[in-house]
Amino acid sequence: MREMTSKERVRTTFAHREPDRVPIFEIYIAERPLAALLGQPPADGATRLRSDCERIRAGDRDGVVRDHIRDVLAAHRLLGFDLIDVHPTYGAEPLLPEEIAPNTWRYDDPAGFWSIVHWDEGPDVFFPVDSYISSEGLAGFKRYVEYLESLPTDPDLRMFDPLVYVLENAPDLFILGDADVTCPTLAPWMTVYLEALIEAPELVERYMDVTMERELKGLRYQLELGVDGVIGRNDWYGKNGPFMSPRHFRRFIMPYLKMIVDECHRFGVPFIEHLDGNTMPTADELWVELGIDGYHAIEPTAGMDIGLLKRRYGQHLTLLGNIDCGQTLTFGTEEEIRAEVRRILHEAAPGGGFVFASSNSLHGRVPLENIWTMVRAVREFGAYPIGV
Repeated sequence: MREMTSKERVRTTFAHREPDRVPIFEIYIAERPLAALLGQPPADGATRLRSDCERIRAGDRDGVVRDHIRDVLAAHRLLGFDLIDVHPTYGAEPLLPEEIAPNTWRYDDPAGFWSIVHWDEGPDVFFPVDSYISSEGLAGFKRYVEYLESLPTDPDLRMFDPLVYVLENAPDLFILGDADVTCPTLAPWMTVYLEALIEAPELVERYMDVTMERELKGLRYQLELGVDGVIGRNDWYGKNGPFMSPRHFRRFIMPYLKMIVDECHRFGVPFIEHLDGNTMPTADELWVELGIDGYHAIEPTAGMDIGLLKRRYGQHLTLLGNIDCGQTLTFGTEEEIRAEVRRILHEAAPGGGFVFASSNSLHGRVPLENIWTMVRAVREFGAYPIGV
């Protein structure tokens, strides 16, 4: 078989046919491994945020956006990845935070809705730790919804400038846009949202309606630009299952997620949902009823068995995952990583419908040599045909 382009390879995979080899993907490369890959001075997320804020305040917003997506694309080229997830970025007039304590930043918007995030040095990620809504409870959530309803629903399209750059400079890659339901899983006021599901369900529906209107407009813009697929990167599962009951999932998540799936299908592109945690309690709703095309990242430490998913849903669902990035990629030996790559390929790759990826991302603790070990092993063992 001739060597395919990345775009051909991934399209063949999503058609549930076998390409020349298994495609490779990562949803995110943290600043630390990104700098190491590119041979740049050591960097991390906190350093980058400080630099971004300084440059944007000095009037160089466009340069900040250009430099980062150029680095991300260069890393994908070096590693030979076939798909690239192009994250939205700073808008035309971005809201910038102030560092109020070491590695802790506060965002204040003009309407008084503040939030605080803290950078964790280990995995090199930012975690939200407090906000106006989490402090004020349901009253704060109500005021926030009313504020959103008072605003125009047109998104700031400059957030998608990195997507324009990648479409112009990497047309051979399978390029993913971004859209998802606005369940505030990663916000510090998630507990307020869960309380509102019980105490103020109509308010939750108003929140979902107004945020989805803006989300769909942004999605249509990306689809019209010509993305090859779309990925959602929200989470509403933990290691023991969903954060809400199946009844609430059906009412407050499924209808809005279906809008996104249907819009993608109207343009003829697949929709992939990234979900950590154990999705099995609502697996049929996700992977059958909604018509989602791909599932990333299939977390093994949450009990997700990629072989079982392949047998149960593999005839129509493309799987993207699932080497453990918490233990195997971070602390594993070369032999352990290669053995895990080979096992996953044999369980999930035959027949197509599989993209190799980590179980979440290449976070800040993953050593560069382990990234290269994984990539080389996928290339070595992932050429079709792959025996069962």
